[in-house]
Amino acid sequence: MNNNMSGAGAYAPNSLDNERERLVPLIKQFRKDVDALIQRTTRPEPQQETVTGNIRGVYAFFETEQVRIKLIEAKMWAGKILEALGNPFPAELADKAEVR
Repeated sequence: MNNNMSGAGAYAPNSLDNERERLVPLIKQFRKDVDALIQRTTRPEPQQETVTGNIRGVYAFFETEQVRIKLIEAKMWAGKILEALGNPFPAELADKAEVR
């Protein structure tokens, strides 16, 4: 069995530069898409529990807030990936979405 990987059709791993070139635009677009979702997610007013027990409104508030938090975390972690790839973080947050 020949273990020589230098022949035709051999697997050659991508260099960091190639991976950076491939991934950075995809991650930036992902961050824009997530930012658009964050902006579209409305922050409901927390409803106070009434004497009759308006529990549903309270749970809906917390569930919606959890969605917003997780979207914010997803955008943050994607930014950490960009940082690990050596992509400088734009001071003006250039990858914010423009919601229409």
